[in-house]
Amino acid sequence: MLEVELKCAMTPEMWPKLRQLLQSMYKQSIKKSRDTYYDTPHLRFLRHPRSVFVRLREEQHLQLKFDEQEGDGEQMPCVERGFLIVDDHLPAIAGQLFRFFLPGWQSASTWSQAIQCNELEVLASIEKMRTCYTDGTMLVSVDQVAGLGEFVEAEVECEEGTETQEALTHVQAFISDLGGTPLQAGYTELWLYKNNPQAYAQVPERFRVDENATMMCFIERR
Repeated sequence: MLEVELKCAMTPEMWPKLRQLLQSMYKQSIKKSRDTYYDTPHLRFLRHPRSVFVRLREEQHLQLKFDEQEGDGEQMPCVERGFLIVDDHLPAIAGQLFRFFLPGWQSASTWSQAIQCNELEVLASIEKMRTCYTDGTMLVSVDQVAGLGEFVEAEVECEEGTETQEALTHVQAFISDLGGTPLQAGYTELWLYKNNPQAYAQVPERFRVDENATMMCFIERR
């Protein structure tokens, strides 16, 4: 499944228009979440040619997110692989993927042991309150992100192998109707920009914080 996403920061002037657009949508859920990102002391995941992010969501959903291929194209699709951490148990297949990106990865049966023996450190910690709406085709998420502000994200799912231009046009139109300026950077990059300049320096150019950035779309493969 492909996910085509576009997000923008909210301004006070945009809220009346957003509320108007959401009136015709179904309110799906409200959820608070915390994402903890990990890397090695030398940022070997972030500095990898495929820009690897290691995320633990709600202390049980371990996810590795990385570029589908090496390079720095404007719309490089990314891949996400997820593993459920139950009672701290780390699935063996997760260790295999870690070793692919970090050849010196030390095997461990638990996530706690993996952190310790591979010297993983917290790279970023992001807390948000997300309210989701849908019109049956598009998912709209309104986020309050601690320390970063308020944002809205429009997302359309596409079947694997299908053309994404129609989905891109759909999310672009939604953000344009709001009067928003699409973000080039995601929450992780924004957090690093504000809190960890050393790590932010390793972020690929296409995800850098740039107030004058042109419209940027995220395409994610699950």
